[in-house]
Amino acid sequence: MAALTAGPHGVALACAEFRFAVRAGRCAAMGLRTGTPKAWRSFSIDAEEFAMTDENRGYMLDTNVFNAVLKEQLSIENFKGIPLFATHIQADELRATRTRAIADQLLLVFQVIAPNNTPTRSAVWDVSAWGEACWSDDDGLFEKMLSRLQVLDKAAKKRSSPRNQRCDILIAETAVKDNLTLVTDDQNLRCVAEEFGGEAMTLANFIRGPA
Repeated sequence: MAALTAGPHGVALACAEFRFAVRAGRCAAMGLRTGTPKAWRSFSIDAEEFAMTDENRGYMLDTNVFNAVLKEQLSIENFKGIPLFATHIQADELRATRTRAIADQLLLVFQVIAPNNTPTRSAVWDVSAWGEACWSDDDGLFEKMLSRLQVLDKAAKKRSSPRNQRCDILIAETAVKDNLTLVTDDQNLRCVAEEFGGEAMTLANFIRGPA
């Protein structure tokens, strides 16, 4: 599906009208048309129908998890038999790796781990993909989490582009709202997820499993 482009920073996008149905803990888009529309329209989604329950709990794998698996040659067995999730953001970031050969290897790791695809719970201009993002809620959670991450990154003198920070929060907010534990080695992102009511852990703790 084509990525959406253009528009002001941090503004939620509007997509062609569609609805999502929850099946086996996932959202399947129904009646979507591929490509970027000539004119923006609203889309509808039933938030109650979309909401995850405790029975659907699983793990949201951050992009750096796939990098670590490749770099540290971690066994894929660590990820088998566990409900794993990712949004289009992770695959997009892996695909954007500058070295083509490494990008291909990272995408292969992603495909082998095979996390369930779930749409992001907010949408952002020039970041969100057509048909893979939900209309942003009115609770302002995305903006609050983004602001907090920016403060933490600045305090830690971490160099992170505004785009990367928006991508991070799209992943983290989705984990929080879908009741998924965020697995990431980004300490600041873990802090943000936990501060806003979510659960988060390092990749090492994920692999180690319950104490």
